[in-house]
Amino acid sequence: KGGQLCLANPEVKDRVANGVREAMKASAEKARRENRAAPRLFEVSMNDNKRYCQCTNCLAAYARSSVTDVYLEFYNAVADAVAAERPDAFVTTLAYYYTEDLPKTAVRARDNLLVKLCNTRQNMASSLLDDDNRLFRDLIGGWKDRCRNLFVWDYAITYTKDSTGYPFPSEFYIGEKYAYYATNGVHGIFLEHESPDTQDLYDIKYYLETKMMEDPFQDNAALLDRALREYFGAAASFVKAVRVHLDRIRKARKAFIGWTPELGEFDFIHADDIAKMESVI
Repeated sequence: KGGQLCLANPEVKDRVANGVREAMKASAEKARRENRAAPRLFEVSMNDNKRYCQCTNCLAAYARSSVTDVYLEFYNAVADAVAAERPDAFVTTLAYYYTEDLPKTAVRARDNLLVKLCNTRQNMASSLLDDDNRLFRDLIGGWKDRCRNLFVWDYAITYTKDSTGYPFPSEFYIGEKYAYYATNGVHGIFLEHESPDTQDLYDIKYYLETKMMEDPFQDNAALLDRALREYFGAAASFVKAVRVHLDRIRKARKAFIGWTPELGEFDFIHADDIAKMESVI
């Protein structure tokens, strides 16, 4: 309850595989009635928490390899069951929390298993190419060698209640992040960027994200200037000056903004910085 399924129990594998088969049949029939193509992606993922099964058999399986290995073997078995009935279909799953780390054995994801690597470890305020984001780049490199179909579940939002809406100037680095994905084995992006009424500079960042999904090799700076100009009009230059200052002090003070930040992560913004930013408006 409130955790994960026990993957050491063989009945779990059968039930999940049968559930996917039933979903494939039901969705194909619904698509046939509506005169459209049948769905090809079927999600089989862990629940959204870190509480994996701690039974004796599961702990023994983790000790022989790792939690990631155990989960990947489970997903592969489900993918095999899907391939037997629908060779054109894919099982999609998450590499998330304790399954983001690479498997310790030589196990690979089946070709019909699409792995979405969750980007929970990036400094959201800095470039993916910076040293403080080497860990996530290494995960991308490792996972692209373990699966044919690698996606990234990307976050552009801070979730912690007390820090939602605080500023982090990520808009300068969206283009190079997506270009890195495109040239390093990432075949798709699932972007999570909700709550437009509370998130930092939402409309500008959302514009850049959608444009870079169309073509990640565009000029990020030019697109940013256009977005600021068309959204803020005569105030665009003032907004940009504030954001440039935020980025400058974030770099100088080596701030790290995670996707679930504590309020203290924004202490790179000092009182004199606020006064300086207000003075340009």
